Amino acid sequence: IILSILNVLSQVGQRISLSVYTTPLSTHVACGKTQVITGPYFVLFFSATLFPIVFFGCVLLAKLLNRRFSLRLSTSHKRVALIGFLNAIKGVLLVYSSPTDRT
Repeated sequence: IILSILNVLSQVGQRISLSVYTTPLSTHVACGKTQVITGPYFVLFFSATLFPIVFFGCVLLAKLLNRRFSLRLSTSHKRVALIGFLNAIKGVLLVYSSPTDRT
């Protein structure tokens, strides 16, 4: 149940924060008209660049707050790789299926 709640919260947070960060960077207002100047490639690049930075920061914070925090995996590498691959595919499909003025 906890993982389901965390998954929903992370998806909602990703959906909201991505549009908040990319809208000022991807639109240009001239003469009262708003023009989209970037496409899904920028959103994909922005997300792919920001994720490792935020993830490393969270892991570092967890390690600093709890010295007994282990960085060892509690599951197999194959399962972690499968989850990462499926999450990446979901992100790519989400970026290309969403209109650029909304994401």
